[in-house]
Amino acid sequence: MVKVVLMVVVLMIGAAAAASAQEAEAAPSPYFDCPYINYFDNDCPQLRQLWEEQERRRREAEGRAGQEPVPVLEQAEPEGVEVEELDPERRYLLFPKDSLAPDTPELYSILLAEPTLENARRYVRWYAERTVRLQAVQALILLAGAELEAELAGGGPER
Repeated sequence: MVKVVLMVVVLMIGAAAAASAQEAEAAPSPYFDCPYINYFDNDCPQLRQLWEEQERRRREAEGRAGQEPVPVLEQAEPEGVEVEELDPERRYLLFPKDSLAPDTPELYSILLAEPTLENARRYVRWYAERTVRLQAVQALILLAGAELEAELAGGGPER
């Protein structure tokens, strides 16, 4: 009985594999023969043919089969939009606070707002101190990790 069931399952799997192989041969390949595809320039003949076919189908669906394709992007002047003129006397921030990341260091924000040598020195000094502190903390973490490993190994705390 088990042999019969097993043979039926094998035959079903074989038939399904043969059917999918036939479907795969009948279906067009989703891959192109071109070495690369540049979507902004249709150098690949297969891609150009695909785009033209899609455009033809779209025009047929819209009832414009023989007409020229409509450009996708059309430049139009906005109507009723007033553009605010910049006041030459006013000083505009190039990097307003709301355009920076919330965790931007204050000294860096000051440096962006007022790029002077003194502000650059203050920022570099702060950054160097921060780096030294981070390295010290990292060394402490490594030391604590080594002590924990030694303690877990049974050697007791080493100091």
